[in-house]
Amino acid sequence: VNTLPQVISNIGPTVFPLIPCGSESGDMVTLGCLATGFNPSSLTFSWTKGGTALTNFIQYPAAQKGNVYNGVSQIEVTRQDWNARENFQCAVIHAGGNAQTDIINPRPLPTPKRPLTVRQNVCFLCHCIVFQSV
Repeated sequence: VNTLPQVISNIGPTVFPLIPCGSESGDMVTLGCLATGFNPSSLTFSWTKGGTALTNFIQYPAAQKGNVYNGVSQIEVTRQDWNARENFQCAVIHAGGNAQTDIINPRPLPTPKRPLTVRQNVCFLCHCIVFQSV
């Protein structure tokens, strides 16, 4: 019987943007960054706006699930910058590899050309950009 501890090599994170999905009120908007599936647990987040470093973010301790960890960071940005579609970027530094994601306010959905009423058939079209399997 092999009693040696199992050695897990460095596994880099996958990073996802977290954006508001409702209508927050106030002058500030909270953005988030989710890093998943990494090992070891040590991970460093950083944030930029248009290439300029931001320092007013929070990084939470990584949580373990099985043999990997997940981590979250969040930052408050001005509603003015968010509505102006400023480019925010979350980056992570990890021994298994670095990763980053852009966080930009999505364009508003277009207004329907004709009003929709209850019990009518509706067709939706989804367009995926930069889709990659996990």
